[in-house]
Amino acid sequence: MFRGQAPRCLESRTGMNQTTLLIVDDDPAVRKSLVRFLEDKGYDIISAESYEQAIALLGEHCPQLAVVDMRLAGNSGENVILAAHAMNASLRFLVYTGSNTFEVTPAMDKVGIKPEDILHKPVESLSVIQDAIERILARTENGGES
Repeated sequence: MFRGQAPRCLESRTGMNQTTLLIVDDDPAVRKSLVRFLEDKGYDIISAESYEQAIALLGEHCPQLAVVDMRLAGNSGENVILAAHAMNASLRFLVYTGSNTFEVTPAMDKVGIKPEDILHKPVESLSVIQDAIERILARTENGGES
């Protein structure tokens, strides 16, 4: 399903103050607007337009959370999530989808994705995405996830 291994993420996060996010969306306009907005909010951002790019970036970087579109050209966001989790079990996810009928699958539930971790495009404001990111990260820091 994936190649390569993630860097030693737990060791590299020690002493880091800045949160790193991975944005995975094949729509350049959506990806660029998310990157700009979240960088302006102080996040360190890496971004990918495909499954392959996302997995390659995870071999070099240790984001704390990935914002993943479910419909990617040539692959699915669910495959990105499952491969990314296999590389870095501490990585958390926010599902960002244009499908208003999307639901968490059993495989996604096993990696810690909850129904409240799904946002449907378009959102009223990009701050909704930031709020969801902060909520997921806070839940993780407070031990709310396994």
